Amino acid sequence: MEMFFGSCTNHGECHDACPKEIPLDLIAWTNRDYIKSKNKNRKLAGQKG
Repeated sequence: MEMFFGSCTNHGECHDACPKEIPLDLIAWTNRDYIKSKNKNRKLAGQKG
């Protein structure tokens, strides 16, 4: 999944070149959601069960 985000994750460089005109707000929201889920999975993996 990480390979699909590219440089848009931090700088929004693809915003002007995006053929589908995806709003930068949506890219930022998707990135935040991805980071939250990745951290949540990391916490669950570290728990002793």
